[in-house]
Amino acid sequence: MQLFIATFFFLTLAPAGVENQNQIALSQFKDGDLQVGKVTATEKRPNDKFIEQAAKTWPVKFVRDGNRVTEIIVNRAGVVEEKFTPDVPGFPAYFVYNSTRLTMTGNVMYYYNWKNAAPEIKYVLALDYDAIRKKTLDEHHKILQEYLTEAFANQTNARGDMAAEQQAKAEKEKAENSIKGKDIKKIEVVWITPSSEAGMQSKIKYGIKATAADGKIFSTPGLGGKTPFDDFEITTVGAQPADEFLMVEVDASKIKNDQISLTAKSKFHSISGSASLPLSYSTPIVLSFRGEPGCGTGMYAHSGRGGGRGKSIVVNAGLSTNGKLVLVEVKDATSSEVLARLKVQPGVSITIDISGGDGCSGSSSATSRGGDGGAGGSGGNAVVNKSSSVSGLSLNIINKGGRGGKGGKGSAPINNGSEGSSGSNGNISENNQTITLNF
Repeated sequence: MQLFIATFFFLTLAPAGVENQNQIALSQFKDGDLQVGKVTATEKRPNDKFIEQAAKTWPVKFVRDGNRVTEIIVNRAGVVEEKFTPDVPGFPAYFVYNSTRLTMTGNVMYYYNWKNAAPEIKYVLALDYDAIRKKTLDEHHKILQEYLTEAFANQTNARGDMAAEQQAKAEKEKAENSIKGKDIKKIEVVWITPSSEAGMQSKIKYGIKATAADGKIFSTPGLGGKTPFDDFEITTVGAQPADEFLMVEVDASKIKNDQISLTAKSKFHSISGSASLPLSYSTPIVLSFRGEPGCGTGMYAHSGRGGGRGKSIVVNAGLSTNGKLVLVEVKDATSSEVLARLKVQPGVSITIDISGGDGCSGSSSATSRGGDGGAGGSGGNAVVNKSSSVSGLSLNIINKGGRGGKGGKGSAPINNGSEGSSGSNGNISENNQTITLNF
């Protein structure tokens, strides 16, 4: 029964069948004191339970939002306040507070817990005690069980109906907001991220507006509309495309005229729109070439795997031809492969992480020795070559050794695995020499 608790959330129309708790509460109950029947047993016959009238009434308040009850506040014995909320806001089978539940049928409210996959009644509440007294405890249990069985069945049916309704609604909304089948006369690309925040590695937000012949505007979500990006074919220069944003390249040679450009073409019309955004190169850059961590994918032996060594690099820094920008080229020291070509305003930070990977911890064993922790990988080495004319280079190279993995626990402290050694830090050397870069 409890599996239905978290499966429905916004259902507002009740399917055919028993009334749901909102309907019963609104029609049969109101704020006030309720008579209480307490389930009890005698000391001599503890398994022979029955209902007896409690000495005190319980104040109960229903918090409503239109045709929906959002909360039932119960002052148990007039002292302990408990706030019950619906298991399903639109079509609840019961209200819940911690492990306790409330379910109403007719003019009776059942206060119960689950036990062995069935409701176990603790109290029965009603405006008039006659409604409680006229039935035995077994009869009350049967009424509650039958109600819950049908209510849960209705919730199952409702989920399928709701899913179909939501699917139909989504398809209708998509068709209404799509430019497919519309007489579109103009397409515009709108930059949401300003040029002042656009630099290498930046995430640039954008939107698309399409104007129909009748003047109606269709716009993508970032511009306040609901037109899907899927209505357009996107091509870019200087950045990698995605819905709603572009990621500026980390290879400045792919950026033309210090700006990125985007063209949006309708998939349903022979019409497109384009726009370019100048780059200010004023945003920080972070690159990572860390060593592989010992706890990577796949299965490893009893002892932890060691972390990999950070990449060793050569960094060349010079000035742009107009002398206004700092150009930085990052190469793999072993293969001479270019890893990044960067442009920044003087003073804009560039962080490059070439630390060693952390070692993986050894596995534990309850019957034998724990596995040894893997050694941390060493940090990579860096050679920085900088032209003397370069000022304002803010370069932060991180090349620490990786942490060693922890030893696994053994069957006794003496059998614990040993901790892996930390990797050594890499070296950084700097050279002043003439560097000519052109990108």
